[in-house]
Amino acid sequence: MSIKMVRQPSETPNITNIDDIIPFRYAYGNQNGYVKDKGNEIGYVINGSQFTIQSGRLVLQGVEADISASGVTIEIDSVNETRYYALYLQVNLALNTVSIQSQYDTADYPTISSGDDLTENSSGIANLVLYHFTANNGVISNVEKIVQEISYPLEDYDISKGTVEERLTSLGFRQGELTIDTTMLDSDVSITLNILQRQGNYVIGDLAVSTTSTEVGDIYTLLADAEKCFNIPIEFRPPANTSIPATIYYAVVNTSTFQAYYTRELVNLTVTSDGYIPILSYRSLLGNEYYYVKGIRIHFGYEASPIS
Repeated sequence: MSIKMVRQPSETPNITNIDDIIPFRYAYGNQNGYVKDKGNEIGYVINGSQFTIQSGRLVLQGVEADISASGVTIEIDSVNETRYYALYLQVNLALNTVSIQSQYDTADYPTISSGDDLTENSSGIANLVLYHFTANNGVISNVEKIVQEISYPLEDYDISKGTVEERLTSLGFRQGELTIDTTMLDSDVSITLNILQRQGNYVIGDLAVSTTSTEVGDIYTLLADAEKCFNIPIEFRPPANTSIPATIYYAVVNTSTFQAYYTRELVNLTVTSDGYIPILSYRSLLGNEYYYVKGIRIHFGYEASPIS
């Protein structure tokens, strides 16, 4: 089989921890570091010549490693020279182990290779530097925490100009619907679609009305009686009475043959400045024949007043 589902129902485990490393890497935004508020957040304690890394969770290329409350202690040799130490996390997928390693140099902090890409190499070794410090005669000093906190998505997002939603709203991006006075409609009439979308200063509307009535042309009569039934919210209204192009889609049943068909007509509607959209008797498709008009769908668009 050339393709398979990673997680399949099974009485025995059918995935390995390596299978989960890939999505975890994406979930952490490909960040390496420690998890905020977990344990002591990989803090440190010095006790004589012992350097202890405190509890927390480390993440390296999607691999999670927990340090327990007792921490991990590195014993420093007591020698009469200055040594530059680098402490780092090592992940070894070939052995499925994690460990804290140390290297030192007498000239400067050693360079620790980041190692393999664990997504590409499922048996690779990768490293993450945690701390730098110096030691002389077993005395530890100049401690610098190198490992960084893993930030939450958009944690550093500048909200001085508003959130993403607020910025989009201020630019005129929003969704809504027409306010419909259903008391003006016969009980046989129902609204099956009611959408308003604003993109900048342009408004797009989509309205669908249907009826279960068997009266000839009944939906037109009902809509004509409900001239102020459909009202557009103020943030979607045009600045003045506006003639707008609209497409009306019809679902029609012939009263003689009972054959149904669908068709459409391009018309001009008028949206008033107070938000009403009268949907009157657009009957040009009916002619002198008798039809049940079972439903209409009106798709329209126009330029609205700018957002102040």
